[in-house]
Amino acid sequence: NERHFAASVEVKKIEAELAEQKRLLSALNERKKRLIDLLSRFDDRDVEEQARQISVQATTTRDQVASLEKELLTARGTRSPKENLARISSLLSSMRSDDEAASAAARGTVQQALRSIIQTIECDPQNEAVLVILSDAAFVLDRKGTLLSKDKSTRSLSTLMSLREKGWVLNRYKEHPAFGTVKDE
Repeated sequence: NERHFAASVEVKKIEAELAEQKRLLSALNERKKRLIDLLSRFDDRDVEEQARQISVQATTTRDQVASLEKELLTARGTRSPKENLARISSLLSSMRSDDEAASAAARGTVQQALRSIIQTIECDPQNEAVLVILSDAAFVLDRKGTLLSKDKSTRSLSTLMSLREKGWVLNRYKEHPAFGTVKDE
């Protein structure tokens, strides 16, 4: 997830500047409307010049807002797939680094990312397998990490039934209708 790569201090600074520029743009547009209204009632060269100056300033501010929005996406971590692979590679290198501070920061980033996507991990020592439930999928892995089963409908009846058929006894799910009545072994 991009937010795990975001530099929060930089993001907040850009967000504040972006909000200020949007506020300024809104004020300029409001002032321009009033000047145009005034100009429609009176034919005054000074009012016309002020309206032109505000138009130029509003265009510059719009360009600045667009630039800040792009900068914000970058600061939040939005990158191309190639850049993402490079960031992940760099993160792995940092985790293996001799620099304890860099290694700890990288491990923290990975830990936050995993916590945000993994809902549950259940171990089945009897079958030497692990069930990993994400927000949108469930996986069963063997002790070496080989994918044994995958289900896109998390905690669905089919996932629970397939696990029951494979001999899994998950305490968390033993009251689920898919298991019927299960006795603890």
